[in-house]
Amino acid sequence: LDHYRTSILLASKKSANSFPDPESEAISTSRIGYVYKTVLGMHEKAEEYFLQCVLLADSMKPRTFFGCDWFKKAKDSIEDYRRKRADQDSEEWEKKRSGLLKKMKPTLDRMH
Repeated sequence: LDHYRTSILLASKKSANSFPDPESEAISTSRIGYVYKTVLGMHEKAEEYFLQCVLLADSMKPRTFFGCDWFKKAKDSIEDYRRKRADQDSEEWEKKRSGLLKKMKPTLDRMH
């Protein structure tokens, strides 16, 4: 992780000899996200890095990175996290809804 962070710092700085390199920064950011996700199991932290990666890639438009492995991993991981969050939200809503329906059932039955 330290080497990737150093890479990000070097890629994002402008010096007398070089200009910022957002592609290298995006690649390193994606790799950090991958380590957090697969090795450390820290999914929220991984999602932050994957989002940063996609934002960096997006900032380089009209250039696209759909064929790059690092971009695919970041994009797919973000989609997985969003899908899981939506599923959890749906499950929580169904639990609340079923609880409310159980409470309201006697009143609803009396109305019919």
